[in-house]
Amino acid sequence: MTETKGFLNCSRCKTLLAGETCRSGIDTWGEGGTLRLENNPAVWGAEDASVFLLGFSKGTTQNQELLKVRADRANFEDIPFKGMRHRLQWLLDALGLLKDKKVESIFGSDEQRIQSASLVRCSLSANTGTGKFSYKMKDILDADEPLLRQVAENCVRQHLGSAKPGSLFILLGLDAKYIKLCQQVMSEVFGSVVPVTATTYRAGRMWIAHAAHPSSNQTDPQYKRWVSGETQKPKVVWAKNLVEEAGAVAG
Repeated sequence: MTETKGFLNCSRCKTLLAGETCRSGIDTWGEGGTLRLENNPAVWGAEDASVFLLGFSKGTTQNQELLKVRADRANFEDIPFKGMRHRLQWLLDALGLLKDKKVESIFGSDEQRIQSASLVRCSLSANTGTGKFSYKMKDILDADEPLLRQVAENCVRQHLGSAKPGSLFILLGLDAKYIKLCQQVMSEVFGSVVPVTATTYRAGRMWIAHAAHPSSNQTDPQYKRWVSGETQKPKVVWAKNLVEEAGAVAG
């Protein structure tokens, strides 16, 4: 078993971040530091997964929706990729991971193959130096690289370290610094990284492909072109080729 569905109990990174507070009933570590963690880890979909669909970290919208779930004012399964599921459908269809399934089905308790979560299961934000914290990937990547790597490695080791050999990871995000971070972390947890393309690689016996996040700053037509491979570098084709090589195309 890789996970238990739903909310997770984990405090592995607590000792890495000084300054504990409570925000809206959620334990928060690192207040006043370079990085802050809101301890609200969660996971959706398959418990014994072979395909992992991973964002970077939960942002403001997901945090607010999780609070609503705890107050019985929202459904847990409705949270992932809210407002952008049509784009996610395009992406997963392009990669051959769904085969006539609706994307909504992968977040339910009866999903058998795909698990959805974040690389960092808690909600991570970066101190902007103005007294405010930012949930933007770029700000987090630039805030404190050594600490971020420790947090990310802790999280992957804790929540993904027992994934079945040969598992496929779809990592949503194409920022060069993010890809470098993921390669470093995956190599520590799963074994040496062997690049396939600039955005796909293997780590030990695991298969890993990066793809454009459905929430990326693109219009629907632009994202549609990306998932159709109509770009200078057809990164979606690279990802699809890796999916096929990993034997993960939906049957």
